Amino acid sequence: MKFSIIFTTIDNTRKKEILRLLDSLKKVNVKLQIIFIYQKNKFNIDKMILSKLSTFSEIIKKEICVTSLSNARNIGLNYVTGDIIVFSDDDCWYNETILSDVEKYFFTSNIDILCTNVYDPIINKYYGNRPIDIKEINLFNICKLPISVGIFVKKETIDKIRFNENIGAGTNIGSGEETFFLYELFKKNKKIIYDGNLNVYHPANYSDNYNIDKAYLYGIGFGYINALILKDKNFKHMFYFIYIVFRSMLGIFIKLLTFNKNYNIYVKRFKGIIKGFFNENISR
Repeated sequence: MKFSIIFTTIDNTRKKEILRLLDSLKKVNVKLQIIFIYQKNKFNIDKMILSKLSTFSEIIKKEICVTSLSNARNIGLNYVTGDIIVFSDDDCWYNETILSDVEKYFFTSNIDILCTNVYDPIINKYYGNRPIDIKEINLFNICKLPISVGIFVKKETIDKIRFNENIGAGTNIGSGEETFFLYELFKKNKKIIYDGNLNVYHPANYSDNYNIDKAYLYGIGFGYINALILKDKNFKHMFYFIYIVFRSMLGIFIKLLTFNKNYNIYVKRFKGIIKGFFNENISR
């Protein structure tokens, strides 16, 4: 079984993180194909990164000016030769056994897609406080549990499904591209499992301002995606959407009552959800 690792970067500001990612991939004990998409039309990536990339036996490097992460990942999907596709961020990395564990999972389980937990070993914190248990992905948790760096999908499962290029980093809908990608596969009755005992590494320590901005972007993505799901007449999912809206409003109320400075995060998230859900440019 071979893994195709698709990862993109937009400039040289994450040199240290990219080198960490590549160093971690050198230590895994599985077959790899590296698909590196540089999101500029002039290939001036750092020489140390190029040198490290050249040490892999199967590597595809593409430099192209693209406007979004979803666009870059779709380009990468055209070059996949592996059995399992992985969508890495340029600042994530892997422990020595995770890919072997994922490989065993697919050999022993009748699943199409595996979603893992995301963990920061530097500060001992899980990304988004995701649970440490095993759940089948459904309409009630598809917006909560999966995160792109922890998604492992069989190549044969994807067929012609691609990322919605209106969603994700580099677009006006700055998040949620992996959720809608999985939703499209879910509609085709693909079996998706989340196992919170398996971890991909990713930083989880952010400043308050970053959290506020992130809450807003995530809110927009969440609202936008839920509007698309509603267009599919998947009304069951709306119970979860209503629950999140109510929880956001309750969070604002409680934080205000307790004079908690973090109430701005709840306010921004709520504003983002409303903006995303009622975005007049929603299209498929």
